[in-house]
Amino acid sequence: MKIISHRGANREFTENTLNAFDRAIQIGVDILETDILITKDGKIILRHDDLIEKDGKWFLVSSLTLKEITALLGQPLTLESFLSTYLGKIPIFLDLKSHGSLDVLAPFLKKYSYLETIHITSFIHTEITKASHLLPQCGRSIVFAALPSVFLDELISTKTHEVSLFRGYLNQKTIHLLRDYNIKVRLYPVNWPDEASQFETWGVDAIFTDNPTPLQFLRNNSSK
Repeated sequence: MKIISHRGANREFTENTLNAFDRAIQIGVDILETDILITKDGKIILRHDDLIEKDGKWFLVSSLTLKEITALLGQPLTLESFLSTYLGKIPIFLDLKSHGSLDVLAPFLKKYSYLETIHITSFIHTEITKASHLLPQCGRSIVFAALPSVFLDELISTKTHEVSLFRGYLNQKTIHLLRDYNIKVRLYPVNWPDEASQFETWGVDAIFTDNPTPLQFLRNNSSK
């Protein structure tokens, strides 16, 4: 079972920063995961929340330029800096947090090598459908908080056989059902060793974790 570092080792360092990602690699994760948003001037930044609060005022990331965001929060990590540091060294998951992200992301990524090591994922399933056309070299998966009864229709429409699911609504029967359909299953967020062990016995392919350090016992399981 693979360990995916969720926004880096964010229990030890600020999420979506080079310190958090470097620490995750030092610990020994299999994959780095990060969130991306698009600024008003078309820059791709690593950030989960699309709203910024400053002095009681709220701003959408998409309504601000990179310079304006930097003035509010300090310099955010850009996707360009992230890829220049890690692309080709470790597999990468990019979680798209806004509609229209692929229209900016696809032409940006096409200048890079190692696209086969990049995986695109999102709750916004139309973005994953776009990715199947615009970035066919990249892996793709869709995210569900809870598995809907029409999940097969969603997989067909998005042209993927991979899902990420919230760990709280699952049981072993559901995991086995998905595996019977040859669907890769990843769960989020998994931060407790006992829970990780249970999911491994269920046949889960990978887990997203905020705290990879206590999960390194999984490295000793030679069957995964």
